[in-house]
This record gives sequence, structure tokens and C-alpha cells, in this order.
Amino acid sequence: MKILFVRHAIAVEPLNFRGDDLVRPLTDEGARKACRTFRALAGFYEPLELIVSSDAVRARQTADLLAEVFPKAARAHTAEFNPGADYRAFMRWLRGLEHKLERVAVVGHEPDISRMIAGVTAEGHLNIEVKKGACIEVDCNRIGRGELTLLFPPWAAKKNDES
Repeated sequence: MKILFVRHAIAVEPLNFRGDDLVRPLTDEGARKACRTFRALAGFYEPLELIVSSDAVRARQTADLLAEVFPKAARAHTAEFNPGADYRAFMRWLRGLEHKLERVAVVGHEPDISRMIAGVTAEGHLNIEVKKGACIEVDCNRIGRGELTLLFPPWAAKKNDES
């Protein structure tokens, strides 16, 4: 199974937002950059079958933007991927997935996404930081082991626009 890990796009800074962190939204700039990144990704990436995000508004908005370029993908959200999620939560979710799915996206938060990727690819011994709006694919087996097969940072879409 190919898992596309996506960090949510640029959101309103916590210090500039009054209210529950789970309802903090994307900025207009964040939404624009995510749209550009996802359009570029859709130009070469095979269709997603499922897009799942945390319950946080910024992650759900990012997942909505991803779904615009992969409209046939089923949608879901879960508290399992809310800020503070860990590798064990990811593994519980992975084991509960239908075995026939081949390509899914997980939209979440840092440092959670990095820890999930490290757990799957290097038994937790990988130092990686996922930038906002970045997409990282891991080819993963059912027992939760895999290899990193794609790194698509937002700046790559910008470079693609310029060429």
C-alpha cells in the first residue's frame, strides 16, 4: 500500500488565534500554496482511493483541497490523527484498513507525521521534518514496514510552474 503523508498547509498562527486549536483554519496563502502543490502532484501521481485527516479544521481543509484534485477518493477524518498522535495510533488505524486499498493519503500535523514516517521506514530512527503542505509517500506493507518512495515539497510545485 502506498501511503501519502501530507502535513496540513499553512494555518493561522496559534498566537494570532483565539479559541480551540482544533478549529484554527488555513490562511489564504496556505490554501493557495496547497492548491498549487496538489495540482502539480496530480499531474504525475496515481489516483488516491482514500483521504483521511485529523479532526482539526486546518487538516480537514487541506484534505478538502487534496480531494479537489483526487475527486474519486473516499473521505474520512479521525481523532486518531489529531495533534499529538503517535506511531501506535497510526498502526492501529493501518491495521483496521481494508486490505484492498492501494493508495491512501493521511493529512496530519508535525511532529506526528515525521514520527509516523520514521516508525514505518526506520523503526523510529529517522530524523525528518515535514514542511507545511509537503507530501511524502511511503510504500508500506500490512505490518507497518515500508520505504520512503517520494518527497514532494511545496517549493517543487513552484519550480514546476516556472519551467
